[in-house]
Amino acid sequence: MKHRLIAASLALTASLLASPPSIAGGSSGTISFSGTIVEPPCPFELDSANHGPARLHPACPRPAAGSVEFVNADTRQAIKTVHFTQLSRSIELPAQSRNNAMPIIAVITYE
Repeated sequence: MKHRLIAASLALTASLLASPPSIAGGSSGTISFSGTIVEPPCPFELDSANHGPARLHPACPRPAAGSVEFVNADTRQAIKTVHFTQLSRSIELPAQSRNNAMPIIAVITYE
């Protein structure tokens, strides 16, 4: 009886080892994905204290990098582009916007 149990176990083991990998949940294939993975952007705070130039402060909670392009709101002309990372402390607003009280748009692009 013991010999039959051992023989059956060996036969089962041999058949599992000889089976193709696809039966065992193969590790190859193609995964297709369509859609967008959306992660919340870095928040920016505006420091417009009267004692110095106005600045944007990025507060990225995770590794991030990108650029801020300052655009004249009236003419839609680019004024200045600044690159940032999560380690950036502050970004000074363009001098033209401070002196003339010119309205500007900050376009933030993530890399």
